[in-house]
Amino acid sequence: MNPFISELPSKVFYHGQLKDGPDMDVKTKAIWHEKPVFGPYRFFNVNGMESKTGTSTKNVQEALAAVELYRKLEDDFGERVNFALRIGVISMYKEQLWELKRKFIDAYGNGILERIE
Repeated sequence: MNPFISELPSKVFYHGQLKDGPDMDVKTKAIWHEKPVFGPYRFFNVNGMESKTGTSTKNVQEALAAVELYRKLEDDFGERVNFALRIGVISMYKEQLWELKRKFIDAYGNGILERIE
C-alpha cells in the first residue's frame, strides 16, 4: 500500500514497526496525487444529516459529495486515465450503499455502476 496510508496504522497499532514493501512510494504513485484533494487517502468533513431506514443509516449529502469528487477526478484526469473499475466507494451501511448508487445513477446513468464499485 502507499506509505501515506500505512503510516497511521503503523504508528497507532504497531509502534512504528509496520514496514512498507520495497519502492511502494514509487509503485503506488499516481498522477492524480499531484492534487492534494486526490492524495492516497483523504478524510472529508461533510455537513449533512444522517437518517435511519430500518436498522441502516444513510447521509444524502455524503453521497452527493462522493459524486462530486468523482466528477472532479474525471474532469481533471479523465482524458489521461481510464478510471473504469479503478474506483470504489466504501460504506459500512447498506442504505448508504443504495443512496450512493442512486446518486451516481442520477448523475451518470445506469452505466456508471459498471465503471465504479
